Amino acid sequence: MVEGPEELLRDEEVTCHSPGCDGRRRLSVALQPWTPHPRRMPVSPDTRGLCQSVFEPGQVELAVMALETYAGPDEAWIHQAAIRLSDGQLHRLAHWLNSAERELGTFRWYAGEPADVSLESHRFAVEFINGLIDKDAPRPPEPH
Repeated sequence: MVEGPEELLRDEEVTCHSPGCDGRRRLSVALQPWTPHPRRMPVSPDTRGLCQSVFEPGQVELAVMALETYAGPDEAWIHQAAIRLSDGQLHRLAHWLNSAERELGTFRWYAGEPADVSLESHRFAVEFINGLIDKDAPRPPEPH
């Protein structure tokens, strides 16, 4: 293990599952010292109210915590659009927030009312993406 002024480096052997990989790879992994996430402004009362109307009571605070991790422009609009797109599913909310951070233009297309397609086509596109998100959602273990 090599220590630097701002990070720790460690060689790690991992199993590779990518096509064409021989199965084992050595990686240098940078370990950052843990620091708490900088506290963002709390979500707006309107956003919290939207969370309460969309998410189950036990999931509202989790949704608010997820919203507080968004680090991009137009925070209140993105928060409310992601809540609506998630349809009350936390795993969808996380996906839509990540999407907004990675590709804001694409997120805005899904969250808005685009002029380049019909409302039916747009609604289908959102439902299709939510279906793909659901395929990757963690599932509870099957009973034996």
